[in-house]
Amino acid sequence: MQTNILIVGAGQLGSRHLQALASLNESFDIYVVDPSTASLSTAEQRYLEVKHEHSPIVHYEQTIHSLSIKTFKVAIIASNADIRFEIIRTISEQLELEFLLLEKVLFQSTEQLINAQEIISKAGITTWVNCPRRLFTAYQQLALRYQGCSSISIEVDGSNWGLACNAIHFLDLWHQFAGFTSYQIDYEPDTKVVSSKRPGYQELVGSLNASSNDGKHRLKLTCNLTEDKVPSLSIKACFDEQVVEFLESEGQIRWLDECGEIESTIPLQILYQSQTTDKVVLSMIETGRCQLTTLTDSAMLHREFLDKTCKQFTSQTGIEHKIAPIT
Repeated sequence: MQTNILIVGAGQLGSRHLQALASLNESFDIYVVDPSTASLSTAEQRYLEVKHEHSPIVHYEQTIHSLSIKTFKVAIIASNADIRFEIIRTISEQLELEFLLLEKVLFQSTEQLINAQEIISKAGITTWVNCPRRLFTAYQQLALRYQGCSSISIEVDGSNWGLACNAIHFLDLWHQFAGFTSYQIDYEPDTKVVSSKRPGYQELVGSLNASSNDGKHRLKLTCNLTEDKVPSLSIKACFDEQVVEFLESEGQIRWLDECGEIESTIPLQILYQSQTTDKVVLSMIETGRCQLTTLTDSAMLHREFLDKTCKQFTSQTGIEHKIAPIT
């Protein structure tokens, strides 16, 4: 009996999810849905680059309604955030589904988030959110090593990395280490609205401060804009009194002493999407679990983030924003 997997959205991320699934065998069938024939063609080309003799057969469709199969084990929603809610509603109405993997940001408003959670819960679909740093071995080791720390602070600083669209990655990493149950965000007053590199969306440039509601754990994110548009990023954490640097571009984690000198290091392997989705999907199917963030935990992170981000857009533009124009 075949195991059916659905990918909705064949763009940059969706096509990388598809490439990862090429490592599965012929007992799986994959269905990819995207209204754009160009995106479907690109996804197909990328799949053919990596497929092997026993890779799953892939079917390409432009609508969910046109799918010949209505029962799926796993669905991956790799669309833009502005249409994700409608996709979830359509899937819940037209398909039978056991597991769901969502890209982020999840939605553009807390209202969409709450309504989507209700739909998913009623359908009985077990759901995770794809914040892939959860899968990095070095970060898993750190989370275990510093479990129970009385204070965990993280500072992310850099340029052109997309504060609004990528903040949830670092909120999630902070939560992985600190394990708080609620938190609050404040944008610094000079945080400004700018055009996104993705047409139809906007971005924020400036700083965001977050703290757990018990006041023990803190996060600061800063993103500047430079003329060269080249992304740069530095991540520094403090576990109680121990300072640790995460050098993702160099593939290394460094422990620093009181003088800022390197005490020790471990490798930090960055995994690409095309290296992880197959393992995540197999874990879902074989165990009913995976190492990514549950929808419940990610919804807690998203609610405060979306609420304060909408308010920041309203404050900066003078126009009420009930949705955050980010993806």
